[in-house]
Amino acid sequence: MTNIAPLLKVSALVTAGVFALAACTGNEPAQSESSPELNTCRELLGRDGVDAARQAVGGDEVRAEAPVSARKLAETMAEEARARAADDEDLSRDSYEPCRLSGRTADTQVVTRVKWSVLTMNSVSEGKLAGQWRQAAKDLYVHEADGGKRVGLLVTCQVPKAPASQREGVPLEVEVSGAGTAGGDARLSARLALSLAGNLRGLLGCTDPVTLPTALPGQG
Repeated sequence: MTNIAPLLKVSALVTAGVFALAACTGNEPAQSESSPELNTCRELLGRDGVDAARQAVGGDEVRAEAPVSARKLAETMAEEARARAADDEDLSRDSYEPCRLSGRTADTQVVTRVKWSVLTMNSVSEGKLAGQWRQAAKDLYVHEADGGKRVGLLVTCQVPKAPASQREGVPLEVEVSGAGTAGGDARLSARLALSLAGNLRGLLGCTDPVTLPTALPGQG
């Protein structure tokens, strides 16, 4: 299976360069509402989530970046989970940025990141890490930073054909950060992170039943 991590990194650099040039010339073309990038973001964050995120960082002028399709991402991550779980000494993890929604400036954007965590469900439930991660629901832990603008979730996901130990030993970690969204919905990053976790679990075909809440505890 081809590793798409380098592709994501190179694509992000190329896209950033194109956006910078377009901003200087003022000739940036409008992004189609049916563009593959927007559709990928909608598949991962939900249509309502993308609409809310776009409104938070610039409305119709926001551009979506998505280096690969959601399904390709899931296929690559599923293969990685099987390999990592089979070798519990291997703590290397690729981190992916499947969707970025960017406004006119660098500090107005919503960024998503996903990976198989080096943490385990046991490691965040006790000891030092328990002070950084709190349990939000069964099989779900949350870490918040930057006043709630950056929200990370750790959730189980038993990938088909992976060892049973993969479920809690190699859990799914997602993160959403919403820089430049001050004055908007303070719960936006949390809502998007929950949508991302749920939709990615579906794409990965996780076989363990997990019920994700519609909001994090205390956010209503």
